[in-house]
Amino acid sequence: AATAAAQEGHLGLRVTECLVSVIQALDQWSRLLPNSCPPSPAAAAAALPTPASTSSAMPPPLDLSADAEPGPAEAVSGGEVALSRQRERKVQMQRAIVQFNEKPSAGIKALLSQGLVEDSERAVALWLLRTPGLDKSKIGELMGERDDWNKKVLYEYVDGLSFKGMTLDTALRHFLSGFRLPGEAQKIDRMMEKFAEKYCRDCPGIFTNADTAYVLSYSIIMLSTDAHNPAVGPPDDWVWCHLPCLFFWTNSCWVASANARFLNTSPL
Repeated sequence: AATAAAQEGHLGLRVTECLVSVIQALDQWSRLLPNSCPPSPAAAAAALPTPASTSSAMPPPLDLSADAEPGPAEAVSGGEVALSRQRERKVQMQRAIVQFNEKPSAGIKALLSQGLVEDSERAVALWLLRTPGLDKSKIGELMGERDDWNKKVLYEYVDGLSFKGMTLDTALRHFLSGFRLPGEAQKIDRMMEKFAEKYCRDCPGIFTNADTAYVLSYSIIMLSTDAHNPAVGPPDDWVWCHLPCLFFWTNSCWVASANARFLNTSPL
């Protein structure tokens, strides 16, 4: 999956560079075209001013004030500069996405050094949320690190989501749709703690505290992982393979029973 995402990123970068080259070639070609057709001799003679008109018609005074609007040539030049900057920014952004999919720290460094994203944890988290083409496993890898900066990015990422009006399983599915959980239990633990805290803020009254949401969320993840784990043995070994998870689920049910508002019948 990571190789496919990297190949897709490289392909997108090449496509963007080709489009920029085509636009630049068209721009240079348009500069070589004549502005208008040469006038005929009769039209040129008719356009010559007579002595009477020359003496009566005076050219308008030049407007040298600072508020004077730019002429057509200046407006075209400014538009070309803005278009060129926009093309350059798009190429830089595509390159940063490719670098992020290969190494998250290198991609973030390129974003900040080129001024593509504001140098703040919130801006980086919003970029992770809204930018298409990012490798989801790399997003989880970046937010799962235990450094203070990575933790702040994780917190801003979760705070940028909304779980209002969602059940716990729907909110958990929405939370995990933007990235892939890392393999280490400590990283998953930090992510689930922040998710539970944000869910209780968006949906007050469902749980008495965030610990209940945390335990149930972690239980759902464990059960889902074991249910889709190809390493699980034949049906006869199912109980032994799932015994730790069953103990954890029993504890989750005991915690959930303390809250009468969770569901009408059972925890799931």
